Amino acid sequence: MTISTSIRKNRFPNDPKIAKNRQPTMQKTPMYRSSRAAIALMAVAATVPAVVTTARAGEGGGLGGLAQREMLRRQEAVIEGDRLLEEGREAYAKGDYQMAVDKYRQALDRVPAAPLLEDRRAVITQHLVDGSVALSHQYRKVGKYEEARALLEYVLKPDVDPDNVAARCALDQLDDPIRTNPALTYEHSQNVDKVRRSLYMGEGNFNLGKYDAAKRDFENVLRIDPHNTAARRWLERIASAKSDYYKAAYDHTRAELLMQVDQAWELSVPAGDVLRLGGPVPPVLSRGGRRPSRARRRRPAHRELRPVARRGGTARVGRERLRRSRRAALHQ
Repeated sequence: MTISTSIRKNRFPNDPKIAKNRQPTMQKTPMYRSSRAAIALMAVAATVPAVVTTARAGEGGGLGGLAQREMLRRQEAVIEGDRLLEEGREAYAKGDYQMAVDKYRQALDRVPAAPLLEDRRAVITQHLVDGSVALSHQYRKVGKYEEARALLEYVLKPDVDPDNVAARCALDQLDDPIRTNPALTYEHSQNVDKVRRSLYMGEGNFNLGKYDAAKRDFENVLRIDPHNTAARRWLERIASAKSDYYKAAYDHTRAELLMQVDQAWELSVPAGDVLRLGGPVPPVLSRGGRRPSRARRRRPAHRELRPVARRGGTARVGRERLRRSRRAALHQ
């Protein structure tokens, strides 16, 4: 193209001859950038607290959309880490140190290792250190010495908190045989809890009068701890309470049977004034008008009420004698 032609194009842009010879041009954008530029974009995505929606993150192609998606992912990770940190604080406040340590570790794993997030990671790490020390004390009390030592050694790592005074004191207590019983095991501590629970359950059943259930509870205690004195004392109290009951039951049964025996000696009162043959014998009075003694009153009747046939006699003779004795008693 000559210089005159270019001048004519600039002066007469609507000339059809010139427009026919004009070639369409296209502005080309680079499809990729250098690796240094990509690293810079990722660093910016990790550090700049910008809010990017999912719809806009999907727009465009190349490293720009990738950086936006990476920034969105890291922002979601930070939000998730904050949520886990708050859950760990709540568990620590309730005394559930195992749950608190697990939440702190998950939060530390979720938060990215970015320059602007170092303060956040330091806060989570400090919470993890405090929870680990508290959990190590709890492990030491129940006989989990190896787990407690592992937690304290993690806290005293050079990249965590090597100068932590609480962790060093806890480690010294763990190595001291006076403060820490080396013979204590986790199984023994669990058995202690079972024995305590069974003793409380047995005492409650005893107070409610459930002696059989209380006896089973104390026998379970002796299966775990054969030399438990408290269980033996409670079994003694149960046996004594049952013995008192059986004594009361014996007295009641004896009184009931004696009452039935005395009731058999009762004579029914006649319906009218006329004494019928075969009716009850009225009481016999002595000559002075006094009632004779039991021995004297029962002796003749007892002898006459036994119509035993003697030599030369029959049952009819016995009945006749009984009638005579009753008539004599009426005339007296």
